[in-house]
Amino acid sequence: MIHYFYGLAANPLTLAHQKIVKDLLDESSDAKVYLAITDHEYKDIEIPFDVRKKTVEENFKDEIKAGRVVVLKQDERTYRFLSSLWSWMDYIVIGTDEWDDLKAGKWEFSTELMNTWKFKIFTRKPGAISSTEARKHLQEGASYEEVSGLISQTTYDLLASSGWLHRG
Repeated sequence: MIHYFYGLAANPLTLAHQKIVKDLLDESSDAKVYLAITDHEYKDIEIPFDVRKKTVEENFKDEIKAGRVVVLKQDERTYRFLSSLWSWMDYIVIGTDEWDDLKAGKWEFSTELMNTWKFKIFTRKPGAISSTEARKHLQEGASYEEVSGLISQTTYDLLASSGWLHRG
């Protein structure tokens, strides 16, 4: 079994996040992805944790049911979180932007992370926008049709039913 650790804020969960998970699962029939939704103060997270967790669970419900995706709450920095519970993890999944920050020592315990685990690095597709940009569009009142290339209908509906949409 190949174990992937993918920490994300899911603020909101984007189609790009979903594609990364799909690509990981497609690499091997015995791949398992641990989606760790951050719940600590390392970034400005605007969408409440419970809403972010629900969007992840609903978008991956089939994979969760099949035991190929596990959703976790990450309430401390990555190194502490992984070393206390998940030392057997095969790869940490990371985007090139975060990889550059990690190599530059901008993460807490950057050196320890790089010396302890292997990394699977994903490159953002040209023209792809970040969660920050998707969130901005949503806060400005974008309809689902306007953000359908950024987030799933499920994510949009859950954000709307939570009362989070159109704040700003």
